[in-house]
Amino acid sequence: PPFLQRVAAEDPETSKVVHLFHDNLQRIADGVLAFFKRWSGELDATRLSELAAEWKTTLKVLAGRLRDEERVLHPLYVRLFSAAPATAP
Repeated sequence: PPFLQRVAAEDPETSKVVHLFHDNLQRIADGVLAFFKRWSGELDATRLSELAAEWKTTLKVLAGRLRDEERVLHPLYVRLFSAAPATAP
């Protein structure tokens, strides 16, 4: 979010982490949109099996992202937001 990027800009390491998370989310979003585009339409048994395998991988990517946000990004946000002036995000 722009607010987080603005506050993080004051510290190069924090800014780097925020930008990495931003870029990573964009790659994930692009991948998920491509997944849904690729798997639209009718599915025969073979395609359904392939979809199931790819969906499992997609869920692992999303679960990893959520885990990383909870472990790294959320504490960072709390720290930054607590230190930031009282303005709306």
